[in-house]
Amino acid sequence: MVNNETQRFLVHIGLPKTATTAVQRYILQVLPTDKFNFIGTRQPRNANCSPLYQQLMKAIECETGEFDQRVPEVKEALAKLPTDVLHILSDEMVTVDTKVPWQTKLSRLATIMEGTQCRLLVTVRDPSKAAFSLYVELYRSIQQQPPCFDDFLQSNQAAIYDYSVLFTTLEKLFRGNWCFIPFESVKQGRDFLHSFENLLDCKVPLQGLPKTNDKSRSGDGIKIAPLALEAWLGKAIQKTQIFPAKFTLRILRRLLLTLPLPIDRTPIPGTSCVIPFPDWALCEERYQESNHWLQQEDWLPMNATQQISDRPVAANKH
Repeated sequence: MVNNETQRFLVHIGLPKTATTAVQRYILQVLPTDKFNFIGTRQPRNANCSPLYQQLMKAIECETGEFDQRVPEVKEALAKLPTDVLHILSDEMVTVDTKVPWQTKLSRLATIMEGTQCRLLVTVRDPSKAAFSLYVELYRSIQQQPPCFDDFLQSNQAAIYDYSVLFTTLEKLFRGNWCFIPFESVKQGRDFLHSFENLLDCKVPLQGLPKTNDKSRSGDGIKIAPLALEAWLGKAIQKTQIFPAKFTLRILRRLLLTLPLPIDRTPIPGTSCVIPFPDWALCEERYQESNHWLQQEDWLPMNATQQISDRPVAANKH
């Protein structure tokens, strides 16, 4: 039987570039509040995010020495949540490398959710297409001079699309309390939404998921929009090591913010570029095993039509 004194959670961890933003904006954050409590992240990102969401994500992304200190207060906050609704957390940053690798983030998530009725939702996609789309998204932030896509494929971040590795990790940490929905079903309109309706036992009032990707094709590649003035100044401040120059840029940014100028939408000439499409055959070779795992669905412990599990997350031995 379900323990009614235990909070229930659905945690959507992405993956990156699997319609996560659209899922958050058009499905999860507009669910009826008498049955669901959407903790975050809200779209536009960080708009009206709850203190609990910020507290939880800070614990997941903190420095190694800080995590053990943050866990008790986060678990205490979760324990105060009501037990008569399903609490939903959705953030693909759990599976994005920052100063903490995604493997560590998942382990921390399991530790935080230990003892709760928690189920993970993973939206998956053809690994080659997903990896290239993520590379395009991260292009400006990977390095000052971004590596080529072939180099990116060998990175720890690209390993998130090694589904045999990912799902073995999830099985170890969450003991089968997870399910997946394929991104490709977005193209079938209501098939994707129907999966969420079955999962949540709630009607989604949409005929299809609206497109939120603003990238455009240009010949044999993807065109990257020019940097906006605000983003350009932010990068300039970040790169500048000389104190007077950094101070001057910060003052300039503050002055611009006082003007009737949309600095978040004013493009900087010369900052646009086109990222060429990769050799898809090499990508398929890189993710050959991942594709094999994705196609043999019998190993998956659950599917999106099953109800939220009532099994508590087991203790995470780390």
